[in-house]
Amino acid sequence: CTFAEENYDCTGNCIAEVDCAGDCAGSAEEDECGVCDTDSSNDCTQDCAGVWGGISDYDDCGVCEGNNSDQDCAGVCFGTAFVDDCDLCIGGTTGEEPCETTVCIDIELHNGANLISLWALPEDNSLNNILSSLGENVTGIIGEGVAAQPHPTLGWVGSLSAISSTSGYWVKVNTADELSVCDAIPLDPSQNYSLHPGANLISFPYEGSVGISNALPDSVEPLFNGLIGEGVAAQPHPTLGWVGSLSNFEGTKGYWAKVDDAVSFSFDISNSLTRSIPNTNIYSDYGIVQSSSQAFYFIENVYIDGEPIQNGDVLEVYNGNTIVGARVWNGEFTDVPAMGYDPDLITTSGYMESGEKPTIKLIKNDTGEEFILSGNIPYWFNNEIYSVGVLENMVFPSQLVLEEAYPNPFNPTTKIRFGVAEKSNISISVYDLSGRVVEILSNAT
Repeated sequence: CTFAEENYDCTGNCIAEVDCAGDCAGSAEEDECGVCDTDSSNDCTQDCAGVWGGISDYDDCGVCEGNNSDQDCAGVCFGTAFVDDCDLCIGGTTGEEPCETTVCIDIELHNGANLISLWALPEDNSLNNILSSLGENVTGIIGEGVAAQPHPTLGWVGSLSAISSTSGYWVKVNTADELSVCDAIPLDPSQNYSLHPGANLISFPYEGSVGISNALPDSVEPLFNGLIGEGVAAQPHPTLGWVGSLSNFEGTKGYWAKVDDAVSFSFDISNSLTRSIPNTNIYSDYGIVQSSSQAFYFIENVYIDGEPIQNGDVLEVYNGNTIVGARVWNGEFTDVPAMGYDPDLITTSGYMESGEKPTIKLIKNDTGEEFILSGNIPYWFNNEIYSVGVLENMVFPSQLVLEEAYPNPFNPTTKIRFGVAEKSNISISVYDLSGRVVEILSNAT
């Protein structure tokens, strides 16, 4: 074979490129649509997504594959009409007026101070309207830095005149009652809260309840160093999360939110519950009155003669001989409340006042034995959360012990603590610098 056919060898094999039609050295090519021919043009078109031969198309709003999702309920592209809670399409050009969906909120109040908030408010949010169901039973209301009390002829007097959607309040009543607020419009749960450093008295704008970590956005939760409710509290722990008797935010409850820095946030209610959270207080068993002044002692653990106490044991807090708080032990970092003196509540006479140091006792659930506990127990101040650490049963002195007076100089009072090894006659007197007896504090057994 001297001269082979063009594009073939002497044995008949194609030595050129075979085209898409299978022709040796052919000119057919496959276009963007997958069609093999010698026509240089494409045998299909691109859809709106840029796919040759695709089926995507523009919707009525000019959006590729939009499925008309940019139309409002009135069919207007990028319109502002929306469906309200009554399933009415309102706004834009619909001509419909929004429905008036209102609710009634009923809050059970015990005698004394109640820390509340409202998740719905009527258009008339004045104290006269909001507290009208309580009549003359209500004796006052306290917000953050504001207060009001009823006057027989002037009505409500003071710096507080209306209820805010973002604030909590202490409502004080003489006897147990029910606060009923009707014609109230539910609040927007995503409303913004702007907190200043320190303690902020806030509301919870939702009917149900939400766990603390779920309700606080991750971006701001580390700025919270404590939360205080009515007789309950919580503080963050580096490994255990939130510890204490307060686990959820709940509708109709108010809270003191303690933050390190200024923070702005909205609650997240996506993991909400409809059930209410049972109160862990046992005040009714002890006759302890809920005060608007309170502090909490978070106790890491308690040991009696070197052995840890058991769940079900009771911790009691005393100011002298007056019991001011109690909590059933439920494990590490149980928070024990200590109520403070409220000048508006006669029943809080003898409760804690600023700078006083409480005494904490343990009552064994199985034997009824009582132990006075010792450890790093801070002095009491209102709205504080204290990390106490470990407490142990007090070992009584083997001889007479007299501690330094606190504060000294007196301002205007002082505390003098002493211990004795056995029951005996004790005489304690105060002398001035010249040696004169100013006061005899004790001269008895």
